[in-house]
Parts: sequence; structure tokens; C-alpha cells
Amino acid sequence: MCLHWHLPFSFVRNREGTPSIVNITTTKPERNMAATKQLLTVDETAAYLGISKLTVYAWISKRKFQYVKVGRLAKFDLQTLDKWIDQQTVKAIQPQKAA
Repeated sequence: MCLHWHLPFSFVRNREGTPSIVNITTTKPERNMAATKQLLTVDETAAYLGISKLTVYAWISKRKFQYVKVGRLAKFDLQTLDKWIDQQTVKAIQPQKAA
């Protein structure tokens, strides 16, 4: 049995050139997808983060973020990437009021 399906989203660039996720209609796979993770390829991860594919490969070799090995391929869990983005976010400093 061979399952062919696509991710339920696509990456496009907006007018400013930054990548955005767009929902697309997909055919449902034959098995329950609720328990499975959405794994992105290196190309999709680069587009999602707005960086080059070479940067993703460099970060893989430095183990800068988590990835899943599928054979010899590196795949990235979308939720894990979002958590990593949250961890990398620099918080704004609140200005101190003069007394």
C-alpha cells in the first residue's frame, strides 16, 4: 500500500519577499493523520524561517535545533520549529521611569 499526500499548506512569498504559509486543499491520506506530525523538508524549513537552505544545513551540522532523521534525510517538526522560534525571540526592554 502506497500513500501519496501533500502537506496541507504551501509557502509563498508576499510583496515584501517574506515567506508566508498558505492553506491549500489536499486529498486526505488513507490513515488517521491526527496522531502524526507534520514534517517539513529542508527547503520548506528554509522558506518557513526565511533563511537559505545552506544555513539550514549549517545549523543541522551544529545541532542548533532539533530535527528528525528519516533515512539520510533531515526533517523538521513544525511545532518544534515554532517552539524554537519562541525561544530565540528577544524580549523588548521596558523603559524605566525616572523618579
